[in-house]
Amino acid sequence: MITNQWLEKRRHGLETIKANQFADYLKNSGANTHCLSCGSAELVPAQTTRFPELTGDPETLTPDELAAELEEHGDFVSYRFLRCYYVDAGDGLIGAFDCQFQVACKNCGFVSRHLASKVLGWLEKDKDIGLK
Repeated sequence: MITNQWLEKRRHGLETIKANQFADYLKNSGANTHCLSCGSAELVPAQTTRFPELTGDPETLTPDELAAELEEHGDFVSYRFLRCYYVDAGDGLIGAFDCQFQVACKNCGFVSRHLASKVLGWLEKDKDIGLK
């Protein structure tokens, strides 16, 4: 796993950005809402799901053990957020230009990328969502 100071400082914020917040950013920034290749309006951001870090394998835990694990994590079961893609320039460092969100066209498969640092900065400043 590639890590460094820039990424570690922002990882929590990056892993809380949801698709609707990203859509708000794109709309506010005037980004094109249609595929740059085929013109389709069917664009979807790449997302991932975070699950609680259980100490045991959910497949082998008894119902009581699983309940105890989940209780330890509160009501947190899972949540979806934008998947961040890291571009490695070969130096092993991740900076503001190296973390990107991807949007794919459901029609032709064309993929566009947006700098995650711009999205995060806009959310922190304009939406005051407390990701700092």
